[in-house]
Amino acid sequence: MPLIGETLRFLDIIFFTPITKVAPVQVVEDELRDTNEDYIQEIDNLFKAVHRDYMNNPKSTFFSEGDRPGIVEVFGNRKERIELIKMYLDDDGDFIEPGNIITPQELEEMEKIKKAFGV
Repeated sequence: MPLIGETLRFLDIIFFTPITKVAPVQVVEDELRDTNEDYIQEIDNLFKAVHRDYMNNPKSTFFSEGDRPGIVEVFGNRKERIELIKMYLDDDGDFIEPGNIITPQELEEMEKIKKAFGV
């Protein structure tokens, strides 16, 4: 467990697609993942337990108290999940740190637009 906790410190963000009755995950057969439904359900249960520990236990077994990656639940079909995840990543696939979502250039452009509209 200490090795897992230490390894998780290297993650910036975890995207989690839980299986729910409201938002079921369609299993697509391909060479990238296991499609055994029992296996998928067990992995989902494990991730939900880790997520519950993350949310409710400051002294988590898996995460350091001062160095936890963000966990974001994503829902929808594959394309919708990809679009949602893209909101958290830059063009290089790196996590966009909170507060760095709008670049100074974008902020300057927004100010110009506001002035143009008299705001």
